[in-house]
Amino acid sequence: MIKKQLGLTMIELMVSMMLGLGLIAGVGQLFVQSQKSFALQRNLSDMTDDASFALEDLAKGILLAGYSDDGTTVNGYIGTNSTDNKLYYSFRLGDSSQLNNSVCITGSPSVGSIITVHIYNSPANVLSCKSNITAQDLISEVEKIEFRYGVKIAANSFYYAKAADVADWTKIFAVKVFLVVRSVDDKLTRNKIKYKIEDTEYTAVDNRLYKVFSKTIFLRANSH
Repeated sequence: MIKKQLGLTMIELMVSMMLGLGLIAGVGQLFVQSQKSFALQRNLSDMTDDASFALEDLAKGILLAGYSDDGTTVNGYIGTNSTDNKLYYSFRLGDSSQLNNSVCITGSPSVGSIITVHIYNSPANVLSCKSNITAQDLISEVEKIEFRYGVKIAANSFYYAKAADVADWTKIFAVKVFLVVRSVDDKLTRNKIKYKIEDTEYTAVDNRLYKVFSKTIFLRANSH
């Protein structure tokens, strides 16, 4: 009489273990990929929100450089000491409500006073603005900021230039801002990201996300 075998053979047990390990590895890999995808989306969303806030706030302030009391006399200007990565603008405070236009402009200056604002990126990668009243930090994780200046030649003729190529700063009618924001988290990409500002390409020094945001700001009531 042949006895029936009870339980699993060694081969069956090994096969079951291998299948189980494969299933666990697959689930683990799926979890890792899901976490990485979530981190990418979260960082990109944060970068976009920060950049949108910063560019909108800068636009509100820079618009005052073209502010005019009567529509003909310009009481503000883009400073001649502006560079490709630093911007100075000044305006005469015509109304106290203008202080609400930008977080860069605070305090209680008197109506009619001249306010000068300096926009720059600190060595700690923090985009900041400083006025003759106070200094404020706008957003962090800013790799660089660059400005190009719209120069009016005639009624329908103009060009955008770097600071060194601006011959007459009274002809500035617009400012184009390029803001490079990086992710808070590192090791998000397999290769170092390349990004471009106009015709110049840059390569990231780490494996963060990098994205270029831009905005063109036209000075209002500008009679240059």
